[in-house]
Formats: sequence, C-alpha cells, structure tokens
Amino acid sequence: KYYADRYQILYAVHAEPRVNRRGEVVNLLHVHMMMNPVSFVDGKNYAESQKENKKFAKHIAKITGDSRWSVCFGDEA
Repeated sequence: KYYADRYQILYAVHAEPRVNRRGEVVNLLHVHMMMNPVSFVDGKNYAESQKENKKFAKHIAKITGDSRWSVCFGDEA
C-alpha cells in the first residue's frame, strides 16, 4: 500500500532458513518486491533517494511491529 497509489507492485514472500547465533535453524521472512518505476498516475519516474528508502523501512517496521527488517534496493539486494 505504501507505493500502490502511484506504482504497479509485484511481490513475493517466502521463508528462508538461516542459522541464528545459538546455532538454531530459524525461518526468516524474505520479501521480494518489484516496482514499475513509471507512475501510472502521471508517467514520472520513481526518484529513489536514501531519505525515501529510510521512510519505506520505517513504514515496514511500523506495519510489522518489528524494527529488525533490512530493506535493500536495486543492486543492494
């Protein structure tokens, strides 16, 4: 919903097994999100910025109640 009023979004969620610090295997949620960077509202391109990325990360933390999410964009993933 964060970008849905301006951009087309496709996402997938899956559990990814990882070993935690105690040596236990835990399943972490892993989300892939693809966004058409051209707005269907006005045809303008998404102007990614660090400020916007941080706002999106805060939004994810707020709706999930978990501030440990890592948000990566583009080649960071």
